[in-house]
Amino acid sequence: MFAHSIDGSPLERALRARLPADVVRVDLASRLLYSTDASIYQILPLAVVTPRDIEEAALALAAAAEVGAPVVPRGGGTGLTGGALGAALVLDFSRHMDRVLAVEPDGRWARVQPGVRLAQLNAAAAPFGLRFGPDPATLQQCTLGGMIGNNACGARSVLYGKTADHVRRLTALLPDGATIVTGPTPRQALDDVPGREGDLLRAVHRVLDPHRDLVRSRYPRIPRRVSGYNLDAWVAG
Repeated sequence: MFAHSIDGSPLERALRARLPADVVRVDLASRLLYSTDASIYQILPLAVVTPRDIEEAALALAAAAEVGAPVVPRGGGTGLTGGALGAALVLDFSRHMDRVLAVEPDGRWARVQPGVRLAQLNAAAAPFGLRFGPDPATLQQCTLGGMIGNNACGARSVLYGKTADHVRRLTALLPDGATIVTGPTPRQALDDVPGREGDLLRAVHRVLDPHRDLVRSRYPRIPRRVSGYNLDAWVAG
């Protein structure tokens, strides 16, 4: 059975202590709206936050970390495997963080917020004769954040590549709400990467380096998957 309310729970108190009331939802009706996506599954979230900017998203993550609650980021909810669902704090980026911030035709890049729909980005790029390469059938609803999380493809991906092939840089939030800016990093430059990003990159390399040959020989040779970690892409870099 569904729990009707989490009013007064540690998670609700932590969220309300940090965030405006209008971006925090704990009532049953709101949670039911976020309990489904395009999959066959239904999982009631603990709470929903619709952050208006990266600062509010960071505060929500810090609240979840304080009480030990899991977090599920949500885009357009178009995935077929339940990736946007969980008995967790759901962060819906599609409601407010949905702007195309810049399109640079000469450099052939765009800067977007995670809730931007693919059709929205393509419309902004069209006057310059550009579009985003991957083209899933749900382009009217799917968001760039969800596409990155799902490494989305589409009919043209055989020619233009998958989403991971088109990401130059990410501003990302860590589980405690800290922010890092990350992108492709040559191995020889690892020691020069400062801050939390550098610490994380070097830690992952320390774990993976002894197993590089095993990853190369045993990972399935398929062009795209969304299960597990893309360790083969990591060791190839």
